[in-house]
Amino acid sequence: MAAAPVGGGDGKGSPGDGGHGPRFLVRIEAGDSGEIVLGENGQPTDIERRAQDAGTKKAYQLIEELMIFANEAVARWLLEHELPGVYRVHLPPDPKKLDKLSAMCEMLGVEFDADNTHHYLNHIPFADHGALLDPPTADVTARCVSFLAQTGMEATEPAMARAIEYLRRDQQPDGSWFGRWGTNYIYGTWSVLCALNAAGLPHDDPAIQRAVVWLLAHQREDGGWGEDEDSYDTAAPGAYHTSTPSQTSWALLGLMAAGETGPAVARGAAYLARAQRDDGEWDEAPYTAVGFPKVFYLRYHGYRLFFPLLALARFRNLQRGNTRRVGFGF
Repeated sequence: MAAAPVGGGDGKGSPGDGGHGPRFLVRIEAGDSGEIVLGENGQPTDIERRAQDAGTKKAYQLIEELMIFANEAVARWLLEHELPGVYRVHLPPDPKKLDKLSAMCEMLGVEFDADNTHHYLNHIPFADHGALLDPPTADVTARCVSFLAQTGMEATEPAMARAIEYLRRDQQPDGSWFGRWGTNYIYGTWSVLCALNAAGLPHDDPAIQRAVVWLLAHQREDGGWGEDEDSYDTAAPGAYHTSTPSQTSWALLGLMAAGETGPAVARGAAYLARAQRDDGEWDEAPYTAVGFPKVFYLRYHGYRLFFPLLALARFRNLQRGNTRRVGFGF
């Protein structure tokens, strides 16, 4: 990270700085930049992040993907040739650096706790990928609701009731839910529908029905579902130029958790059956897992295998059984 004074070149500010002290341009590794404004006492008083254009964002995403591809290729070659390799180990954090970070956050009035939603911290120029926080999200909340429900906790108990109310508030106007850890609204909507079903909400609940309508509206002509990673930026939610096995499975699992077993679900299951290779596996080129939205994405190779199996097995069991209610949270 490098810093240089902005304006007069001496870091002492300028007549047009609105009374602020020195302004320093800070460039960070990802190529982003911002200005830290210092007060008369030398302490930060403001941080102004400089926005990246769409072309720059695409370039950084491409760099991240090529780095991952190169790492995978080298690791595969080393394994095939049974050669030793060097890999990075993340050492424990330096206690002194943690103390400095804690002191800085205390100065900004920020505490490290479950309710830390101070999103302005993400605009600090040295914020790693603009993601210093791990705020509440629908998909993570849904996992917790599913788990608690399967331990026997009732939806009326305080913790569950608050979580379900959060999910209701967080639902998008179109009926979907945002997915932080999988791409994207298909992932989030599947996660929440499974959670609400596990918590015992009726399938005719308005939130569930709005989500069902959204999923059905985004089914592709081939019966599958797909969603572009750019839906974290400007692309339309729930849309892509091709269907993927994992995202199709998420949509199917969400619909079945909402009590749907009709033609749309059958078409989705038929897509998975057609897409299966002769050796029993599925192909999936797009990255459907998320590292940092709009920065880099991940491919978990198990997604294309176990999610289709789970979706097809659940569809078979619902077809053979006497109930439309899924008995498991996930």
